[in-house]
Amino acid sequence: MCGLSGVFFEDPTQQIEEVALIAMRDVMQLRGPDEAGLFREPGIGLGHRRLSVIDLAQGHQPMTNENESVWLVYNGEVYNFSKLRSQLQGKGYSFKTNSDTEVILRAYEAYGADCVQHFNGMFAFAIYDKKDRSLFIARDRLGIKPLYYTHQKGMFAFASSLKALLKHADVPLEIDKEALNEYLLFEYVPAPLSMVKNVFKLLPGHRALFKDGKLKIDKYWDLNYQKKETKSVPELCEELKDLLQASVKRRLISDVPLGVFLSGGIDSSAILSSMTDLGHAPLKTFSIGFKETSFNELSYARKVAQYFSTDHNEMMVTPQSLIDLFPKVLEGIDDPIGDPSAVPTYLVSQLARQNVTVCLSGDGGDELFAGYPTYQALKIWQLYSKLPKSIQKGIALGVAALPTSFSDISLDYKLKKFMEGMPYPIEQANFLWKGAFRPEEKERLLSPEYSLTQDGYKNYQSLEPYLKGYQGKGLLDKLLFLDTHVYMQDDILVKVDRMSMANSLEVRVPLLDHTIAEFAARLPENLKLKGLTSKFLLKKTMEGSLPKEIIHRKKKGFGIPFAVWVAEALLKNFVLDFFDEKKINEEGFFRFEEIKRILDDHFGQKRDNRKLIWTLLVFIAWYREVLSIKTNS
Repeated sequence: MCGLSGVFFEDPTQQIEEVALIAMRDVMQLRGPDEAGLFREPGIGLGHRRLSVIDLAQGHQPMTNENESVWLVYNGEVYNFSKLRSQLQGKGYSFKTNSDTEVILRAYEAYGADCVQHFNGMFAFAIYDKKDRSLFIARDRLGIKPLYYTHQKGMFAFASSLKALLKHADVPLEIDKEALNEYLLFEYVPAPLSMVKNVFKLLPGHRALFKDGKLKIDKYWDLNYQKKETKSVPELCEELKDLLQASVKRRLISDVPLGVFLSGGIDSSAILSSMTDLGHAPLKTFSIGFKETSFNELSYARKVAQYFSTDHNEMMVTPQSLIDLFPKVLEGIDDPIGDPSAVPTYLVSQLARQNVTVCLSGDGGDELFAGYPTYQALKIWQLYSKLPKSIQKGIALGVAALPTSFSDISLDYKLKKFMEGMPYPIEQANFLWKGAFRPEEKERLLSPEYSLTQDGYKNYQSLEPYLKGYQGKGLLDKLLFLDTHVYMQDDILVKVDRMSMANSLEVRVPLLDHTIAEFAARLPENLKLKGLTSKFLLKKTMEGSLPKEIIHRKKKGFGIPFAVWVAEALLKNFVLDFFDEKKINEEGFFRFEEIKRILDDHFGQKRDNRKLIWTLLVFIAWYREVLSIKTNS
């Protein structure tokens, strides 16, 4: 894994100062602690930080061809690079290294912008082509690796990190009002927005060409849910098992030690099973736990580790852990992510990095195979919507009267969240159930300057392009499509990338091989969610390969007991320090009286406001940190 950055001027004679380029590059040092590289000439500057995983002795970046007409900076892994290398050699291209970096460079020379169609992997890269003075950028199909860009003041700049762009003097720190509104709803910033105005994320499955002062973006890949499989369940199970094993095998290519993030759920356990089948041993596994029983998954992880005889490593998370780690977690976050599981993700990455350089993770299984409880809620929503209004009203009153529990996804929490989503279209309710603030809560919180209700803004408007782009008929498939393109893309994968990279650890996600994603999209809905049984086909596929209690265990999120912890003195005082009334009013984003009400309701256990408090805490702390970075640039 690596960090890339660059500046491309419309004026070919304009120079970027070396100190500015180094500042952009080196703010990403944790993404690439092993090497640092620069390329600079009039009109262009490229920077790169490298975490060496493949071809440790070579593969230096920025990389160029023989006549220095094409220059590349790249972050990620292309797993089929050996096969591509042979194909390119057959076309007459020669190679000086054994790296996938050089394969990308040669593939661009051979195929131009269509090179991305030939790659199987996770990647973000930029290629400067002197021949027509153009800059080509691209991102992998499912958005595993990040790429930010901005076009302003005659300059096109890009980086793996938002903070890297902010290190440039010509990129001002101005909060994007739409992004802030969406962040409070979703608890992350949906692409292509970033929290900084005029800085954007290149969407997954997209590529772009900057030439003659113009940026042209196009989509080269997407999921299609229209065509459905007609094979039998045993045939589909066999196909999925083959696809998973092939995907895992591709991701075992490494010149450094590998391990597995193990939650004890079916996704990470299935990956571990495939690694064992492939004869990859000895295996190192890593898990995080809590003393609070409703959050703790260690017993399941231990059972799987024992089943496969792994070298298992664990760490417990405490309130003090959160306080100690918060500055490091914050340093690793680019756009604010109001997902508290960033903390255990950081810790499990830290634990793994003490033993290995690369880990495999089970992320993506929930979005592809319908693993979240919100998909079961969809079926209940369909039944509830048909009830007479009088009965709906009675149920709503009964749910509202339930006492508040701070356990992990307790019954009262689930029922109250479900009822909050009922007034909204199901596409929005699906995100309200997982998100932070309801629209009416967001409006009470925001100051008049940052509220957009009078400016034509529509809540959840980031969903609209995806709703138009959805190719399918089923309602479940539509929610899976939206979660893959929004929740997974801008929360789950961002969190894993940032927290692993903050520990200089590479994380690979076998379930997000595009061949598996395309297979999952072709599955009939009832083979993903059968009745209320989630991940039906994946569970059938793993029968005989995993213990039954692992296959059929209840879904548990990767959260932290923040609701309980923040009500206790240690963490309560830590949080309250961030919500100083004078600072809140000076910054001007929020109404302090509304923040106070949110805190008082939680501390009095009138309402579980864990998501609201954490989402606010992260934004405020993030803003103060990037303001400091910008002030000191």
